[in-house]
Amino acid sequence: MIQDIAPHTYHNEYHTAEPSDGSPVFICGNRTVLLKIEDSQLVFPLWKEVRASLPDASSRCRFLFSIDGIDYFGIIGDAPQPFCGYTYERLSFLRTAQPQHLAYAGMVAHQLLDWYLTSRFCGACGAENIHSDTERAMVCPVCGRVEYPRIAPAVIVGILHNGKLLIS
Repeated sequence: MIQDIAPHTYHNEYHTAEPSDGSPVFICGNRTVLLKIEDSQLVFPLWKEVRASLPDASSRCRFLFSIDGIDYFGIIGDAPQPFCGYTYERLSFLRTAQPQHLAYAGMVAHQLLDWYLTSRFCGACGAENIHSDTERAMVCPVCGRVEYPRIAPAVIVGILHNGKLLIS
């Protein structure tokens, strides 16, 4: 499964962080992610490439998560034109891409960046939300409503009886 990234360790805890030149940055579009393949391996843009290619990158950059102590960031908002040899690939491409921990990172990044995009405005009063400084949340400066990313866990279970799958 794509989420099985051992021996790598994924941490989704939010903290404020600034990207360094070598920080990986995710840029996502409509069910796509910006990447390139080098030596059969996924490569995502680095902060130094993003900053040089997008004039407003600093104001749109957000910490997403870390893997093995490396902070990963994302660019919120509209997807820019590809740059530095990167291209937009469909998310389904990541299902078989290597290394698997980076493919997983690309999927999670897309989900988080999509949440930021769809949480831009308050669902109660319509005001433009601001990002919380202390947690992964969007806060309405007018009515105080707080919105967190949705979690939709699912479990698939097969029940066997006498060697046969039971379906009810």
